[in-house]
Amino acid sequence: MDKINVGVLLIATGNYHKFVEPFVLSAEKYFLPSIQKNYHVFGDQHCLDRVDCEWDKLPIIPHYVEHLPFPLPTLLRFHRFLGASLEFSQYSHLCYSDVDNIWVDEVRPEEVLSDLSATLHCGYIGGGTDFDMNPKSLAYMGGENHAGACYYGGGFILGTPKEYFTMARWCATRINEDFKNNVIAKWHDESFINKYLNTVRKPVRELTPSFHFAEYLHKNEEFKQKYPPKLLLLDKKHDEIRRIEYA
Repeated sequence: MDKINVGVLLIATGNYHKFVEPFVLSAEKYFLPSIQKNYHVFGDQHCLDRVDCEWDKLPIIPHYVEHLPFPLPTLLRFHRFLGASLEFSQYSHLCYSDVDNIWVDEVRPEEVLSDLSATLHCGYIGGGTDFDMNPKSLAYMGGENHAGACYYGGGFILGTPKEYFTMARWCATRINEDFKNNVIAKWHDESFINKYLNTVRKPVRELTPSFHFAEYLHKNEEFKQKYPPKLLLLDKKHDEIRRIEYA
């Protein structure tokens, strides 16, 4: 493989500004520490003005976007990323992570890099799924698609620009069609990601829940020993974080 460099894509509008610095600092320490990375933060003016980082000392690149009410910031993430797809073609790999995560253990390139790497959702590793079962949505996963299906978390996914944007365009097109029909998929973009990964393009590398480790699972010693946490999903009060409180 030629030179490896990674563009990390983050959505941080509204009150999510408080997560940017902890995420970036933890990623610089633990996530591919030997690899060149840039952090592309898609945030509104309110958010980016309040990010408590030394911008000149960290490889953070701001992208100003409008803050929208939940669930639109996550549902429309692909639309925003596609708007900068030419800029992102410079990277060997793109990585999306929810910004309200932190890295807690070292991750080496051979553990995660592939043309398309997706993460098994920690809530369904023992069985079961949470696909969209509404036939009105294009994210619908009928029973005929469930044999051998896996449920993936939308909070961490990685691939080459070609593979990532092939998936992004596929999802964005169908999200647009759902909008025209006044439909929002059950788990927003994650529902479309699961439809894509189970019916169109299987991941080249399937990552364990070590990369989708909910903070409350620290109490589960058996789970923690089987899947030592790498990327921690922070506990939080969603309603408070998603509330828009602009002065």
